[in-house]
Amino acid sequence: MKNKKINYLLGLLVVIIWGSIIYRVVAALNGDSDLPPPQAKPRETYNDRALTSDTAHLHTGYRDPFGQIKLRDTAGSIPVKKLVLSSVNVSRPAAKPLINWDMISYRGFIRNPGSKKLIAIMMVNGKPVMLAEGERSGAVKLLRNLRDSVSVEYQGHHKFIQINPAAL
Repeated sequence: MKNKKINYLLGLLVVIIWGSIIYRVVAALNGDSDLPPPQAKPRETYNDRALTSDTAHLHTGYRDPFGQIKLRDTAGSIPVKKLVLSSVNVSRPAAKPLINWDMISYRGFIRNPGSKKLIAIMMVNGKPVMLAEGERSGAVKLLRNLRDSVSVEYQGHHKFIQINPAAL
């Protein structure tokens, strides 16, 4: 019973609000407006020249940052010993061999219906290979199968390889 009273009250409120909106729209379209037209106030022109003067004061009790005043050089009084350069063997780090990732391509995946595992179909050195996560084929180990790409470890390096079904 309580909800019926609230529903009737809210329904009456909706009818009143929509009635006033429709009344205003119809009155505006007919031109019979009992509201006075809005009056535009003339705008004041902004005068840039009438700004007040700056009241800030700078305290310049610091040294010259551009060094136009010469200061006494204290480094000249310290004796400088001659440096003796000896032959030093500088060993460069051995360049890491570049890995040719083109020999590994990812062609797609299939799902094993029995175990529900994803099996990645890959081409390694031109040979088709099917690997599940964690399996190894020669020096290539499949770390993770993400369906659109696979994470592969080869010669201690990791790389994500995108799916490439068109290349043979």
